[in-house]
Amino acid sequence: MPKRLVRGGDIFTKLVKPYLKKAAKSGGNFKGVLKGEIHEIAGVKVVDNFVFTKQTKAVRNKLRRQFNRSERKKFLKGLNEADLRKHGFTDAEIKRVQSGKVPKGYQVHHKEPLDDSGTNNPDNLVLIRNSPDHQLITNHQRWSTGKLLPGQSAEITWPVFPPGTTIWPPTRWARTTITYGPFYDNMVI
Repeated sequence: MPKRLVRGGDIFTKLVKPYLKKAAKSGGNFKGVLKGEIHEIAGVKVVDNFVFTKQTKAVRNKLRRQFNRSERKKFLKGLNEADLRKHGFTDAEIKRVQSGKVPKGYQVHHKEPLDDSGTNNPDNLVLIRNSPDHQLITNHQRWSTGKLLPGQSAEITWPVFPPGTTIWPPTRWARTTITYGPFYDNMVI
């Protein structure tokens, strides 16, 4: 019998989504799917009552233009040098951040997305490692809200960073834990 290709959305729906509901009640860590693997991000918790209301494209684009023009740069320039050093950024990377530029392998992420009620307020921004952290959260948002039309709402599970988080992960050497991967080839989901 030919093997069925297991897609990330299938893994999310069958394995991760039910876990996240339980994790929200028990204080568990966020898990997400990337390249057929489930990663756990230690320290990022989950809430199950995040009400996501899809913004119109016009509203989202206006906020995104503002972010691209000035807010990203302001946020980066406002990051604490001691926090950047603690994370493990080099002097050259810190200089880049202090000039308002994103270091290689990172981006500025909206904790509450612009697709929803998110703003460009610095409290809603975090400098986050692209892979796997940002990709895991972006995949989660896409699979949880992708079918919503502008104005529609859904109560979903959502990853929540520890209060005051401006850089993620806490150190650049932090790794996610893979709790499901290709070694489960024969698993039926």
